Amino acid sequence: MTAYSFEGLVVSYSSSVAQLLIANNFHFENNCAILSITDYPQSIFSTTVQMLHRNPDLKVYGLQSCSPKGISLAHPLRTSENSFLNSNMTITDSANIN
Repeated sequence: MTAYSFEGLVVSYSSSVAQLLIANNFHFENNCAILSITDYPQSIFSTTVQMLHRNPDLKVYGLQSCSPKGISLAHPLRTSENSFLNSNMTITDSANIN
C-alpha cells in the first residue's frame, strides 16, 4: 500500500473542509490525497505524506480561507518538516470562500 502515491494533494487550512472533501469522495474521483494543515486525518497523516514524497510529479494545491491565517497556507507547506521542506514541488494556492 505505501508504494502507491496519488497524482495530487489538496491541503486544507481547516480539518472540517478536509472532512467534507473526504466524505464526498473527492479523493477517489480525482486520485488526490486530502489533508489539512492541522495534520488531519491523524491516523494516516504520516503514512500519506511519506507516500506523497515518492511522487516527483505531485501537484500540491492549498485550499485556504480568505483570512490572514488562511492566505499564509503555502508557507508552512514549503517550510514544515511534516510537509515539503527542501522540495521543489510546485504548490498552488486557491481561495476557499467561507
